[in-house]
Amino acid sequence: SYSLSVSAQGFKTSLSSADVVVGITIKKDFALQVGTRTEIVEVEAATPLVETSPGVNNVLDTKSILDLPTEGRDFKSILALTPGVQRSPGGGFLDVSISGQRTTTNNYMIDGVPNNDRFYGDELVGQPGLLGVPSALLGNDSIAEYTVQQLPTAENGVKGGAAINVTLKSGTNQFHGTAFYFGDYDWLNANNFFSSTRTAYHNHNYGGTLSGPIIKDRTFFFVNFEAQRNKSLAPYNVILPTQGDLQAAINFISCTPGNTATCPVDPGTGNPIVTNTNNLPMNAAGLALLKYYPCSDGGGGTVQCTPGAASAAVATGGFTQTVLLPDINTLPGSFIVKIDHKMNNKMSVSGRYLYADSNQSGPAFGYTIPPAAGSGLGADGFNSIVPTRVQFAGANWLYDISANKILDVRFSWSRFSQILAPNNKVDPLSLGIDTGPLNPVDFGVPPVYASSVTYGNIGGIQGYPLSTRPTQTYDTSAHVTWIKGTHTFKFGGNYQYASTFSLRNRSRTGLFSFQGDNALPTSDPAAPIPIPGMDVVLTQLLLGRLDRAARSFGDTARHIYQPSLGLFFQDEWKVTPRVIVSYGLRWDLNGALGDADKNGSNFFPCAPPEPSVCAPRGFPNGLVKLQQGFPRLYNLDLADLGPRAGLAWDVFGNGKTSFRVGYAMAYDVANFAAILAPYLYQGARAGAFTNSNLGVFSVRAEGNFCPGFVDPNLGCQPGLSTLFQAFGPNTCYDPATNTGALNPQTGTTGPDWACIGPQAGSPNPAVPFQTYGANPTGTPPFSIFGTVPNLKTPRIQYYNATIQHELFKNNVLTVSYIGAHGTNMFLNRQLNLRPIGCFVAGAQLKTGNCARPFDSVFQIGGVPEFSYVNQLTNDGYLRYNSMQVSYRQRDWHGLNSIVNFTWSNCIDTNSINRGGGSTLPIRENPYDPSSNRGPCDTDIRRNFNTGIGYDFPKWSAAGRFGEGWQIGSVVTAATGRPWTALLSSGADNSGQDLTYQRPNCIGKPIYQFSDPNSPTITNVPAVFAIPADGTIGTCGRNAFRGPHIVQWDFNLNKTTKITERISIQVRFEIFNLLNHPNFNTLPAGTTISQKKIDNFPDTSFSTYAQTPDVSSGNPFLSQGGPRAGQIGAKIIF
Repeated sequence: SYSLSVSAQGFKTSLSSADVVVGITIKKDFALQVGTRTEIVEVEAATPLVETSPGVNNVLDTKSILDLPTEGRDFKSILALTPGVQRSPGGGFLDVSISGQRTTTNNYMIDGVPNNDRFYGDELVGQPGLLGVPSALLGNDSIAEYTVQQLPTAENGVKGGAAINVTLKSGTNQFHGTAFYFGDYDWLNANNFFSSTRTAYHNHNYGGTLSGPIIKDRTFFFVNFEAQRNKSLAPYNVILPTQGDLQAAINFISCTPGNTATCPVDPGTGNPIVTNTNNLPMNAAGLALLKYYPCSDGGGGTVQCTPGAASAAVATGGFTQTVLLPDINTLPGSFIVKIDHKMNNKMSVSGRYLYADSNQSGPAFGYTIPPAAGSGLGADGFNSIVPTRVQFAGANWLYDISANKILDVRFSWSRFSQILAPNNKVDPLSLGIDTGPLNPVDFGVPPVYASSVTYGNIGGIQGYPLSTRPTQTYDTSAHVTWIKGTHTFKFGGNYQYASTFSLRNRSRTGLFSFQGDNALPTSDPAAPIPIPGMDVVLTQLLLGRLDRAARSFGDTARHIYQPSLGLFFQDEWKVTPRVIVSYGLRWDLNGALGDADKNGSNFFPCAPPEPSVCAPRGFPNGLVKLQQGFPRLYNLDLADLGPRAGLAWDVFGNGKTSFRVGYAMAYDVANFAAILAPYLYQGARAGAFTNSNLGVFSVRAEGNFCPGFVDPNLGCQPGLSTLFQAFGPNTCYDPATNTGALNPQTGTTGPDWACIGPQAGSPNPAVPFQTYGANPTGTPPFSIFGTVPNLKTPRIQYYNATIQHELFKNNVLTVSYIGAHGTNMFLNRQLNLRPIGCFVAGAQLKTGNCARPFDSVFQIGGVPEFSYVNQLTNDGYLRYNSMQVSYRQRDWHGLNSIVNFTWSNCIDTNSINRGGGSTLPIRENPYDPSSNRGPCDTDIRRNFNTGIGYDFPKWSAAGRFGEGWQIGSVVTAATGRPWTALLSSGADNSGQDLTYQRPNCIGKPIYQFSDPNSPTITNVPAVFAIPADGTIGTCGRNAFRGPHIVQWDFNLNKTTKITERISIQVRFEIFNLLNHPNFNTLPAGTTISQKKIDNFPDTSFSTYAQTPDVSSGNPFLSQGGPRAGQIGAKIIF
């Protein structure tokens, strides 16, 4: 807040004050009264709520941030108290979308300088780690206010979305400070909806602030320290094996020609059905992995899966129960220091520095199970751990050149260092598993993934460790503000250099068993003996023969960088005392993403479907490495010109009613991961810096996926016999003898199993079988990644019309139309797919007209060089339209309130820069971008929220007990997010040879959200059908809706003065006061099959298993969980 004094000859001096917000021009009008300068008139100091300057800005001050209930003391939990902001229920990673934009588009700032993680696209300080809680806290007590600018100004570049600017507090001539503690305890909480027992949980948050003068009237300091430690046991519903399943698997292995005592009996003949016809022994590596499995005891408890245990009588088929996985967050401290110094009457400097360390541990997805007791690993042994270090520094130099010119120079440096790794370093060789050369950083128990995603999995995340150590950004900007008559000119620019050191080896082996429920053939073909899927999984494990093993080889250490330059000019012209017109222009030049060691490549087919995309002169078509003559992956985009314009009209000239319109065109530079580390897609792990010609390749030891035996006439038949084949040339994957997978339907031959551990009959049965062979090499065809040569910067156009009216003093109603139009948005395309129609009579055709486009164009040794070819294009677009209504009331007899309602519609072709995969909506028809048109992932049609605080009047008769009482309330009610239904048949009916396709939609769904144990869609057979062979499903992307979210948070605060300068505040906060059950939106890739349609209601489709807080890895500490309590105390001086 600044004091203002205005004087003129013949008029009285007028005094007032104004609250200045970083990045926003503040207008202050003075009406001078006739008199002498020695006469002083003091104008009411309150900042007007009606905005009479162009723009769409929303400010939340320190009182709202500190007084309203905030879960986890994360200020973003009340960021949703801003119109147009959609935050994911449960919070977490990349959780904020504003004005329909992608969650990587937001421009986060601290004191006007960038606070962005250029790798992932999230904020840097405050970015969640694994658990959805910040890895570096920006403490609420350090924030003076935050501002959301929905229409980007010309001053801001690189990120093309709304500017979210946090202003830190500064010191004054008086010493001030706080010391606080907030605690969340499980005895304050209700049970999770999906658990019959209360979740063990505690959270401790403590710290303090101190501010004051270093040199009175010249130099001031502000420091903040905040730490957080929490631990919980998050509940997950999974299918565990039972001792009965284990005993059934052991019986199958024991059933040999010479020992039929454990063999199943043919009910028609009474004869034993011999399963282990080749007398294969139990595999040592399989037994070593078995010890990590907890077996259900059928009563909610677990025991270590042990052959021959007495509890083997427990039924087979797996047992669904709740397992508790530890979430642990240790944040020893975030430290902030800010120094403000007034050099003289014309110059001042300000600097700030933040340092934070944290370590988070938790299950990375909901079907990881804890290691069994007695396995040698703790309950968090399969957790992922995320050690993180965050540093942020910024400086501002402000120079008053003259009475009407100001120079503002800003510099910032940020550093984000993080690794995601498994929480064990078990060497696979110590388990008898030989997967080839392995760096110790990639050690860990190999993950074992069962046939159904709901089966409990051991080992954690195969793709870890991942490392960005560090991502750094340097940013320098300068601009001049020049007031000339009725014009306020601002011009300048900024230069930013961002880099990251990335390591993404993905060298851990994942073991996969794809067998669902099967059957043993009997003498009566109509009466096979059923075999539960869990029995098959354990049998495979104990024999050391899985359906698939996969890992990557090669060094993926990359030094990625990107420079950016921007120049701008803007003017606010006060045409009349009641009309302000603004206009401006920004030009951006962004370098192509590059690697310091030239480890990058792009794909130039120069053949259909991209005949005009040819390699640079002098280079052969195909994959071309960065080198002399080919210095960058894609050409520079020189046409990033972004105009801005706006008009503000003080309708009646009294500052109580304004009409504003605005337009802005902004450019959004992609996060590094979009090109360096796109999401897994069709088995492709490659990015532009890890393509197959860069020494990085994946090997998949592929099985035949046949759970029984192969009849020469009928193909794959149910049963277990192929599991027990003697070792031979077509049994275990060995690249020296076979490289293809056996497909009985098409007659191709290859290995039956991916093998681990010693294998009887192998060339050296006394040592572990080499799962990928003695000398693993990349074998074509490869999946690769490229970009269009003229990759453009995504462009977003914003437009708004706003009416704002002061209903009565300090009560303002705002009604806005805000829209956005995105073009040149990033969208991945598959270039090398088979034509639609190449699926006939249940079989994928692969030759002739059904060959892939590049099969005959690019070959190695007569074999096609490429399979899936991912190309990043600018084919995407976005449309967003909204009506945003906001009511703000300030300080009416102690009452302050914010009420917002957003009614919006967001349509796009893809909501994520990094592409798609099994968990993301993919393009239904890669040859037609519009076929992926649908609601944005963040499309919430109706969103209502309120934030209300009330200071009770003092009750003098009660003394100190009767003063300082305060309540706060935050209410959220929003409709559900969309999700996509995909086919789970394992085949692409369209013939394009994609993994995922959508079903046909034949009717309108009827929803129910009250019973999560029943399907959300109550009329599945009337909604879905399987597409005919050779056709594309008619269901749209994001065609279905998830459950709404309703939550009321409440707090009661009591502040008691101990002395004139010292107070103690006690707080009690309750989140989800009414304990309203909220459920997580279904995954985008929720699958349907003909079996699920025919057997409806099938509770495996469209049912909910988690609350939003658990889904984000953040139980109780974020929105969407059960009722949770928090107590706190704060000393204020």
